[in-house]
Amino acid sequence: MSTASTRLTGKTALAHLRKHDEPISASEMKNLAAEEREALVKTLNSWSVGFYDIETTALHGDIGMILCACIKEAGSNRIITIRKDKTGDVLYEDSKMAKKIADELSKFDMIVTFFGHEFDFKMFESRLAHYDRRFKPRAGNRSMLTPMHVDLYFTGKKTFNLHDGKLDTLARHLRIKTRKTHLDWEIWRKAAYHHSRSMDYVVDHCEKDVLVLEQCFMRMKQYVRSVWRRG
Repeated sequence: MSTASTRLTGKTALAHLRKHDEPISASEMKNLAAEEREALVKTLNSWSVGFYDIETTALHGDIGMILCACIKEAGSNRIITIRKDKTGDVLYEDSKMAKKIADELSKFDMIVTFFGHEFDFKMFESRLAHYDRRFKPRAGNRSMLTPMHVDLYFTGKKTFNLHDGKLDTLARHLRIKTRKTHLDWEIWRKAAYHHSRSMDYVVDHCEKDVLVLEQCFMRMKQYVRSVWRRG
């Protein structure tokens, strides 16, 4: 994996990335010196990127648990799939699940999600906090605190005027060939009890989400104007 901080030579840009939990806006990019702006763009292009999605038993971190997490490596066919029924967690806990997700996410320089700023990351960090843990990179992995983050939901919202904000709607608008599967809460409830066939369906749903997400991102890279630092 690349070491993001050593490749970013623009001092102003680097200071912003390290100290602010705010997006780097288009206006701020314009204010950077030309060489610093060029260095930042090159750094973004050189980072290792993971497309991240989770499936859960509920929508709030103090109620639900994580059933499945998928991280698709950019430019690779590999999908890192973590499923709760294979981590050794008992039915009423997801501590090993949360730790495994943290280990995998920390390997990337940048994570791309769809509504992850409000859900996937918050849910994941809520579960980590429940077990008195915090998301941080492995020692020696990079000097930045945590991976950078692009949320394609907000990119699409600022760029297009679609009738709703769903990933499936965006993918259909962009004529992405991969299709998301149907979300059936009855299957999700069974998966919460480690029902094998239900978990298989949830995993397939999650894997398709990251495949669709990557294809949408590749079509929308030129519209991305905000990059966030987690933490």
